[in-house]
Amino acid sequence: MNKKWNELIQDLIDGVMSPEDFERLQDAMVADPELRHLYYQYISMQQNLEFRLAKSTVNSGVVGLAESRLKRQRKRSYRIAALAAAAAVAMTFFVLSLVLGPNAERNLAFSSSPGSKYELTHVASDDQSLASLKPGSRLKLLQGAVELNFGSGVRSVIEAPADITLHDYDKLFMDTGRGWFHVPAGAEGFTVKTREFEVVDLGTKFGVLASPKDPDQVHVMKGKVAVTAKYGEMHACELVENMAVEVRASGRYTPVTVAPERFSTELPKTLPHLHFAFDDGQQLLASNTLKDAGDFSYQGSAGSEDLSIVDGPFAGALQFDQNCEFIETNWEGVLNDNPRTVAMWVKMPQTRLEPGRKGGLRDAYLVAWGRQNLGKMMNFNQKWTVHLDFQAQRSPILNMSFGGFWYYTRDIVVDDDQWHHIAVVHSGQYDDEGLPKVALYFDGQQVEIFSDRHGPTRLDEKGKVELGTYAEAPMVIGKSLYPFRNTKPENSDRLEAALDELYIIEGALDAEAVQQLYQENRLIGL
Repeated sequence: MNKKWNELIQDLIDGVMSPEDFERLQDAMVADPELRHLYYQYISMQQNLEFRLAKSTVNSGVVGLAESRLKRQRKRSYRIAALAAAAAVAMTFFVLSLVLGPNAERNLAFSSSPGSKYELTHVASDDQSLASLKPGSRLKLLQGAVELNFGSGVRSVIEAPADITLHDYDKLFMDTGRGWFHVPAGAEGFTVKTREFEVVDLGTKFGVLASPKDPDQVHVMKGKVAVTAKYGEMHACELVENMAVEVRASGRYTPVTVAPERFSTELPKTLPHLHFAFDDGQQLLASNTLKDAGDFSYQGSAGSEDLSIVDGPFAGALQFDQNCEFIETNWEGVLNDNPRTVAMWVKMPQTRLEPGRKGGLRDAYLVAWGRQNLGKMMNFNQKWTVHLDFQAQRSPILNMSFGGFWYYTRDIVVDDDQWHHIAVVHSGQYDDEGLPKVALYFDGQQVEIFSDRHGPTRLDEKGKVELGTYAEAPMVIGKSLYPFRNTKPENSDRLEAALDELYIIEGALDAEAVQQLYQENRLIGL
């Protein structure tokens, strides 16, 4: 403990403290539990000393050191009466806050954006129904975003997927996630820890990216931070405005381009998403609120002047035909087993496979991204596709595939030349049998789906189907992930349909949100 605090507490006891020093000491004790403990020790020692000395002099009948000491104290008492009264009030507040347990003003409150889902747990001795964070509380953010407002004035926006634990009211551990922090004057020293480094704020605005698969990063938008690697060479450095680094396992820092656009400074109005409205051949994309899409771009297999824009349920729609066979993007898609929703309107003429058609079964892909495995790796689940399987003399079967494991439905007709709304939702969670929870909505109503697989299903250490959508082939619309099948006419997977209002959402929509999208073409929160 700093020597100055010992001296100030002694001045308070001796009655020689100035009002300015008393104010400074009181503010410091509010923020520092160790300093309050030191104060309690001094007061206890002083009271015991006076009691013992006073008792011994009374019993002996000798007027000596204790009486002189008490007289001096009485002379000073009038000068410090106001200070003592204020100190008593302040200490009473501290004691009550400790005795009464959870304090709503002391606990860390948070708010969430529309569509967010999270799991909040506390240490075993705490009330698990508590809706705020206190030291030891853990918040797993499955989708969406939360805003944290600390008592010190620090404000943070954390985006999913994230896993954070509050170590203290000025210390946050971020196992995974994306976080933006604003630390105002007076709250310097606020600390964020990840698996790979510790960031101590020196008065600034900064962002942290914590990933289990990539090196953690810190980006400084304003001010200055101190960064210390936790492993390897454990290097330390200071970063100032417009500087960013990633910290590798060796403990070394690699400069990266500072990217403030990767962090939200306010709670988003809805879940991150791409929305292709297809209203205008010059501008197919209506909105992009993704943070990890970088410089998102897309292109069709034909120029914009050759695109066929037809009437759709909501203004224009894009007709996929010989003029526009597919659309390619540079976005990797929603990866791993993170929750996702793909929703769109589809209009398809009757498309039945003729018996004896050469080339085997034919597929038509609506949306796809990830790694397409073949041969001995067919049972790996490293892609995500929503496509149609064609079989002889029947309506195409809608298929939602992770790769070696997929779901399909038997009971809907897509190729009747009518507009239908399709929404596929992967929750990122699993049922009691370890199967991924996926829901299919057709024209706003949930329909039954069935599972299938290539060979033995790959399971993780917990017995769940192992999912890991891989960052390989960026998202495509109207095209498969088989390179050779997109170039051979006899095996062409070209989509012959019109699409409208395509949403790719980083998060799982519930039935109410799907219904609103179906009825109003609007996400909850917008």
